[in-house]
Amino acid sequence: TGSAQPYAAQWSFSMQRSFSANTIVEATYAGNKGNHLFSPSLDQNIPSYDAMRQAIRGQVNLGQTLANPYGIRDTAGRPLNMTVYDQLRPYPHLWSQQISSIFDRRGSSIYHALYVTYKQRYGKGLTTIASYTWQKSIDNASSGFGGLVGQETDIFGLAKPQNPNNLQPERSESTYNIPHKLIVGYNYEVPVGKGLAVPLRNPVLNAVAGGWNLAGMFSVQQGYPIWLRLGSGGYWFSQGGGLGNIASGSTIRPNLVPGVQVVNDNWRANPYVAGSYLNSAAFAIPGTLGNPEFGNLPRTMSFARSPVTRNFDVNLSKRIRVNERVTVTLRTDALNVLNHPNFFFNPNNGHDLLGGDFNRQSLTNPATAAFNLNANFGRLDPNNTNNGRTFRLAVR
Repeated sequence: TGSAQPYAAQWSFSMQRSFSANTIVEATYAGNKGNHLFSPSLDQNIPSYDAMRQAIRGQVNLGQTLANPYGIRDTAGRPLNMTVYDQLRPYPHLWSQQISSIFDRRGSSIYHALYVTYKQRYGKGLTTIASYTWQKSIDNASSGFGGLVGQETDIFGLAKPQNPNNLQPERSESTYNIPHKLIVGYNYEVPVGKGLAVPLRNPVLNAVAGGWNLAGMFSVQQGYPIWLRLGSGGYWFSQGGGLGNIASGSTIRPNLVPGVQVVNDNWRANPYVAGSYLNSAAFAIPGTLGNPEFGNLPRTMSFARSPVTRNFDVNLSKRIRVNERVTVTLRTDALNVLNHPNFFFNPNNGHDLLGGDFNRQSLTNPATAAFNLNANFGRLDPNNTNNGRTFRLAVR
């Protein structure tokens, strides 16, 4: 895929039916297949995970310093030392260099969607419209900056792969996918005033009671799928000493505990405390001491999403005709008029199950915990809760 050109194939099919002069229904299916998409970059000079497992099982001191056999010296002419871990690298003579792939094109995606729209005109100024969207987007890399390792960004949070060398297990729902969305709107031009269903001959009364318009839109949608990290290297370290988390370049995910509920039912009671939304008991550290493993949790959890969001906005406007050439419109918008709170799982906080790597003191002191739970895990962030009811006034 080094020279492959990224491309996407798109297709769609649409049907429209008019049941009367005032009723229209339209349904559209759309698909998209992405190939050779940009994916997170690789550090191509990290040891293989098989080699690291073998060293961990043998309790090798990976931090032991050795004289480098390549004659490499510092600027003062002194020979540089390397570590046993450095000897495991594919290019050990470049142990101090990151060999980053650029513009990796190992990503792929598939997208299917159904859009249904219903439009009804009732006469006398009232029109309603409703639209429903079902969609499913699957990929193995929702983000791909293409630059150096660690420079990737994503507004939905960067769900990095566990094993950057193998993206096949990363195939899951896209971080930005919203499976279901419903929108219902209306627009009502009040039929009162000159030339309308309820005519007003009195110019003063017509100026006061005529020209009014009411509009509103209600929307409800599922949340984005949540992604998690272990927040630690887990058991990817050697008891023989040396480095801590040696799973460099990877983002370990936890195991999913079968039969344990992931999202707490009563999370609304106190959504901003640790563990209020996600149940930490539903996740476990993969592997065992001396036998590290990758977690079995998928890259994104289609079964655990940000909460459903609901919103209702209304609008009231009044047209005032100043003369035949000038019309002024006074408008008032009430956003989230029902003052309904919408919660979002912050893409930067609460994703890490643990608060650090393995505590080596636990090897000799049973009273010391091997791992510590992250104090922010599983909570919703108040900074990501939508604003309350908002009013806007405008003159146009």
